[in-house]
Amino acid sequence: MQSTHPARFTIAAASIALASAIVFRMPTARATAPASVPLTSEPARPARAATPVFDRSASAAVLHAQAISLQKSGRGREAAALHRASAALRPANDSSAETCLEIAGTLLTNAGDFAEARAALEAGATHAIDRGDRARAAELTILAGFVAREQGDAAGMRAYARKARHLTAA
Repeated sequence: MQSTHPARFTIAAASIALASAIVFRMPTARATAPASVPLTSEPARPARAATPVFDRSASAAVLHAQAISLQKSGRGREAAALHRASAALRPANDSSAETCLEIAGTLLTNAGDFAEARAALEAGATHAIDRGDRARAAELTILAGFVAREQGDAAGMRAYARKARHLTAA
């Protein structure tokens, strides 16, 4: 059985268009308006709708929720991409960006994409430094060091360890 919804929609849209055309052509009280009010032949135009404002924090939260959903369904790489996008939308003072980047780094490590995992963790550490949270930056740097060790990069592991020690030095 074929659905009649498209036909109903078409009929409704045509009815609205026809009614709109009739309303704009209807005579108005302008013919009896005082002489000080200018008469125009153009119908009044509706006011423009306000341009919606892009709410970065709300969009970041939506992306984070979608990433968690993908994560639970075993789609780690896609979830990591959404976590990184969520972090990019967050303001400089939002520590959630670091959490998103840490999760992305973990997911990418599990997927075997060590270079991208390290990049995500380094970005998280940079974000933490920018926020003034040196301890969190050191933690993310150490995690990047673990990824370097997993990758077989002993020199990189030592470099991350030195950086983490430097971050925690008073």
